[in-house]
Parts: sequence; structure tokens; C-alpha cells
Amino acid sequence: AFAIPCTYFAVRGYIQRPLAGRIGLLFTLGGCQGLVGWWMVKSGLEQPKNEYAVPRVSPYRLATHLTSAFVIYSGMLWTTLSVLNPVSAAMEPQAAPE
Repeated sequence: AFAIPCTYFAVRGYIQRPLAGRIGLLFTLGGCQGLVGWWMVKSGLEQPKNEYAVPRVSPYRLATHLTSAFVIYSGMLWTTLSVLNPVSAAMEPQAAPE
């Protein structure tokens, strides 16, 4: 749902190259999040040992899914804050003259 508007703005030139790299990384991480979610749910779809067993997902896979969600959220927050408050050229560190 977000790829179509993102492509439109990229084609129109509204997204500069550094921002495009971050957005591409976030889209890739979002796809990986879907794969991790599928992997997590798959662990709960195994046949129970008896008819009264409750289906459960692996806690390690659940933790992996949650951690990747936090990484994606942090990346989105970092990208948003850098767009809203860009660093001026005077504030960027410069290499020492040799």
C-alpha cells in the first residue's frame, strides 16, 4: 500500500538519494518482518501432542518478531526526525586538515 505512492514521489524527484536508501531499507525490513511473522506462526501450527493441548508459538520466534518490529519502528522514527529536522552543513563534522 505504501510502495505505489513512494514510487510516484521518487519518479517525480521529491525523494533525494539518501532518503531513498533509507526508505528502501525500511521496505526491505518490512518484507523480512512478514517472513519472520510467517515463521513464527508456523511454529504454532504443529500437531498437538494430545487433543487438549493449546497451540502455542515459539517464544524465541515471538521475541525475534517483536525485536524486528522495534528495529523497524526505530528506523522509521529516525528517518522521520531527520526529514523534519535536517542537519545543517555547518553542524556536520568535517575532516581535519592534514
